[in-house]
Amino acid sequence: MALPTQAELDSSLRDFVKRHPAAMELSSSPTSIVLNEVFAIPKHIAKLNVTEGVLRGPHLLRTAPIVIVDNSQQTVFAAFSLGNDLAGYPGIAHGGLIAMLLDEVMGKASLSVLGNASAFTAKLDVEYLRPVLVDDFAVIIAKVSSVEERKLWITGVVEGSDPGVTCAHARMLLIKFKEAKI
Repeated sequence: MALPTQAELDSSLRDFVKRHPAAMELSSSPTSIVLNEVFAIPKHIAKLNVTEGVLRGPHLLRTAPIVIVDNSQQTVFAAFSLGNDLAGYPGIAHGGLIAMLLDEVMGKASLSVLGNASAFTAKLDVEYLRPVLVDDFAVIIAKVSSVEERKLWITGVVEGSDPGVTCAHARMLLIKFKEAKI
């Protein structure tokens, strides 16, 4: 059986997102925007970034993610197409990969508060409930839950290809660098 083409993978992810209830709800907001990247990274350094370069490939993160951002709701939806080389166990995405994708998407949600300021992940708690499969889609929905001075708490949920079925959930504490202004 031949591998799907890049165009087929891209189309499949777009079709999945168009039908996903959370994506439809968030994208219906007049303040939402749709992106094909988690972070806007200049091309000359993108190859060094873990999600934009290092883990991008036909058996890895197979396509650019589809990311829906609504800063007014402080919420981000991101859909990824996972290749089979991202397995920690045959057929199942590595838990460290899931944690890394959560960190990326939850960090993106923080920008609705931080703007151009910088912050670092101080704590990321992930509870894994069921496997996320490779050769399938993974969805992460992140939302800023509270802000206190330099501290931001963000929640995240991971789904596989079954909308509404939670595979993992997380809570993150980000700390804004002192020189940054909110």
